[in-house]
Amino acid sequence: MFRNALKWYDIATKKVLIHLHHPLMLMFRLVIGFQFFLTGSGKLNRIEGVTGYFESIGIPAPGFHAYFVGGLEMVGGIALMLGVASRFFALPLTFSMIVAYITADKDAVSMLFKSSSFFQTPDDPSSFIGLIFASDRFDPVMTADPFNFFLMSLLVLTFGPGLFSVDALIRWGVDKKLGSSTVSPAEVPAESAA
Repeated sequence: MFRNALKWYDIATKKVLIHLHHPLMLMFRLVIGFQFFLTGSGKLNRIEGVTGYFESIGIPAPGFHAYFVGGLEMVGGIALMLGVASRFFALPLTFSMIVAYITADKDAVSMLFKSSSFFQTPDDPSSFIGLIFASDRFDPVMTADPFNFFLMSLLVLTFGPGLFSVDALIRWGVDKKLGSSTVSPAEVPAESAA
C-alpha cells in the first residue's frame, strides 16, 4: 500500500506537476514585470518628487539614481514580461530591491537584527524555531513595499524565465542551428537528475 502511494506520488511530481513550472514562471514574470513597468514609469513621470525623496533618504547622486532606477524598472519590467534577457535584468532588479530595503525600509530590516540573541542557538530547539519565525521580526520585512518585487525578481534570477519566453526561443534557435539540443528539466529522467 505504501509503495503504491509512493509510486503515485512520484508520478504526480515527476511527470505531471513538474510541467506547471513553465506556466507559473510565465505568470510570475507577467505580473511582476507589469508592476515593475508601472513603478518605473511612475518614477520617470514624477522625477522631481522621486529625486527629492532619494535625496531625503541619503541616496548619493539622487537625480541620476532616480532616472536610473526608473529606467531600470520600466525597461526591466518589459523585458521580464517578454522573457528577454530575463536573468540579465533580474540581477540588477533584485539588487535594486535590496537597496530599497536598506534605504527606504531601514526599520523593517533592522527588526530582523534587533537583538544579539538572533544569532545564538538556544538550548531548546523549539524556542530557536520560534525565534526565527517570530512575526514581530518578519512581518515588517514581508509587508514592506519591496518584498514582492524582491521575491519575484529573485525567482526569475534563480530559475530563469521558463519555456514561454523569448529567451527560450532564442536558445531553441541557437541549439537548432548548432545541431545540439537542450533538454527541458521535465524530460530529464529522475535517475540522471540526482
